Amino acid sequence: MANRAYCSKCKFEFYAGHDHHSGSSSCLCLQCMAVFTCVTKSNWGPNFDEVVPICRTVRRKRKKKRDRDPKQVPTGTTVVACRDEESKFMIGEEISYLVYYDFESVPCPDCDSESLVAGFDEECNCPKCKVGHLTLDPIIY
Repeated sequence: MANRAYCSKCKFEFYAGHDHHSGSSSCLCLQCMAVFTCVTKSNWGPNFDEVVPICRTVRRKRKKKRDRDPKQVPTGTTVVACRDEESKFMIGEEISYLVYYDFESVPCPDCDSESLVAGFDEECNCPKCKVGHLTLDPIIY
């Protein structure tokens, strides 16, 4: 489920979950605080075992100031989309599962640390200020 995590003390916020409009999810490096985008083949989300490129969002300026066109530039790093066996649910008579990204041994494209995350748990400490606690607001499409 998509959600917005925000800190009770500083201005940190992070949007987790898959965006069907852009066909991507965000991930954050807890070490250097860089934000990246995981762009899937389908706008509806990754398939199980899909190798998903981790991209950097680059904003290109156009002739008119108000027009900006974001471009996803691959970093050369990838992550695998895995089936979450504990999240079984039914769609009609068909069994479905949620998908998660296995960042366990994936290095950050910027700082090379293995500390990428795609979301947070309620009430965990803020990764930016380390003092505040994160609150999660669900995003309902």
